Amino acid sequence: MKNLHSTIKSVVFMLLLSVLVACGSDDTPAPTPQPKTPTEMIAKSWRVISVSKGGQPVNSTSFQIAFRSNNTYGFTTTEIPGFPSEGNWQHVSAGNIIRLDNGAVDLRVVGTITETSLVFEYTYPNNKMGDVVVRFTLGSP
Repeated sequence: MKNLHSTIKSVVFMLLLSVLVACGSDDTPAPTPQPKTPTEMIAKSWRVISVSKGGQPVNSTSFQIAFRSNNTYGFTTTEIPGFPSEGNWQHVSAGNIIRLDNGAVDLRVVGTITETSLVFEYTYPNNKMGDVVVRFTLGSP
């Protein structure tokens, strides 16, 4: 009987040992993540770093800008005539444009879109000054 217990203990120990060895670390390298597309990088709630209108700084502390992943947007932007507050958006890679509401407004991206930085310009007509360019500089939240 004593030998039977010893044998059972040995078998259980060998089974546990083989399970531990089989569950050891996997040496398979993790897959390299695909780089995000410009559309994926744009889609987020941004922190407004600065806004200038006609080259002059605008107090933008109350501004909020969000491009959502479902291709809708929501903007809270006072003092910017004609700038929409909500609707649909898409990124048009030809010309690097963020198009709002099926072409009602085009925002021209300045520079490179990254996960931490987005700069775009909105232009609106002014009867006295001609076209006024508003530049939005955004950063990660």
